[in-house]
Amino acid sequence: MHQTFPGPTVALPILPRLSGQGLGTLLRAPLLLAAVAWPVAATFGQQVSAAPQIYQGQLVRLAETLKEQNAELDPDAVPFALALRTADGKLLPILKTLGSRALFQDARLLNRPVQLQARLVPNSQLLLVYRFYTLKNGAPHEVYYWCETCAIRRDYPDKGVCECCGGPMELREVPLPP
Repeated sequence: MHQTFPGPTVALPILPRLSGQGLGTLLRAPLLLAAVAWPVAATFGQQVSAAPQIYQGQLVRLAETLKEQNAELDPDAVPFALALRTADGKLLPILKTLGSRALFQDARLLNRPVQLQARLVPNSQLLLVYRFYTLKNGAPHEVYYWCETCAIRRDYPDKGVCECCGGPMELREVPLPP
């Protein structure tokens, strides 16, 4: 039986060459291989969501929402804890991944309506985001960052400066074609 697992690709580290190495390296190699293979093998027994779905709601800091519930998040965790508040009031925490990086890096996207192409991590309420769009008057807008000087486009601001010229990266929101 062939199973496919959607989602981000897992990069496996290169194992050390064993030729010419001491016995210690030879004994550590199986442990290293097991450590690398375990996270991948652990997913075989779980039901994996088929394809990303569309989720809509408001992007909120989880710390602010928890304060309303008389719960406090550790200050170190505040920048890494975002959630999608859906229309029915559910809070779905968002994992920080390449697809959601801009949501965590750009405060201008907070407390705004968004549309996420995401899936729930199996057996949880955690959202794994593949793409996101801001919503303006109910219409999805593609979000990206642009350097006018170098004509460089990025999906996340990464300190807000262009890696080429050091100039500012401008937030752009472009309506999706109908």
